[in-house]
Amino acid sequence: MGRKKTNVKLITKTKEELKDMAMAVLKKNKKIVFITELVKYLPIYRSTFYKKELNEDQDIITALEDNKIDIKAALRKKMFESDHPTNTAMLYRLLSDDYEFAKLTMTKNDITTNGKDIKDNDITKIQIVKPISE
Repeated sequence: MGRKKTNVKLITKTKEELKDMAMAVLKKNKKIVFITELVKYLPIYRSTFYKKELNEDQDIITALEDNKIDIKAALRKKMFESDHPTNTAMLYRLLSDDYEFAKLTMTKNDITTNGKDIKDNDITKIQIVKPISE
């Protein structure tokens, strides 16, 4: 049971025709970054998109990733050009290495053993002891 397409004439299309339609939508609308958004602009149901394995098409995947990268770059540019302290701090966090990020967050949780890897023989095994019978 899928979402009903309204005001759209559902036409049987081949995988290649649907791919061409999807690529045209992605080229026209650079804000689309998720498959669910893309399907909204196509005359098919989401289940059809997956049945035709368009979600595995490398050209579609690349176009979605390119859109994401372009949006991220634009956001970073806005942060860089902004004088707002929050934007400056956010940008620094995005660009920081692990050490700098830990210092910025002012907390660090070490869930290993003081920075050392946990080995199987380091783990204490729980032993079930039967009570002594009277």
